[in-house]
Amino acid sequence: MKALTVHQPWASLIASGEKWVENRTWATSHRGLLAIHAGKGSAYLPKDSPRAYPLGAMVAVAKLVACVPVKWFEARPLEQIIPGTNITVGDVAAHEYTEGPWCWILSRAVAIDPPIPCRGAQRLWNCEVGFEAAKTWHLHNDGRS
Repeated sequence: MKALTVHQPWASLIASGEKWVENRTWATSHRGLLAIHAGKGSAYLPKDSPRAYPLGAMVAVAKLVACVPVKWFEARPLEQIIPGTNITVGDVAAHEYTEGPWCWILSRAVAIDPPIPCRGAQRLWNCEVGFEAAKTWHLHNDGRS
């Protein structure tokens, strides 16, 4: 299974379903299940609560349904559906976490509880704990794609 390492607190926000747009400087052709790994760094965490967030662990599984550049939104009507999703341009443009330059659109995130400790990597990487994470996702989504 492919995985993506994300800084905290954003990895936990993805796991909760609150953040369904992940911003990257690069695009990907990958679509399908994606394990979300919380990196070990705590630079972006509040100084008074770093232990509230798991670090160096797999925290969620989501489905990556689209990867769209922010520039793409500028020439599209807000009601246009993003190909491969049921999400509109307006939904993404209005999302609190949309920044770009590339917006990775995630669907049906499921938190892994308890988080699975493992090493991360840069860019997309192959996750050794992916089988169990995928089972978690399928159990919570009744196997729907």
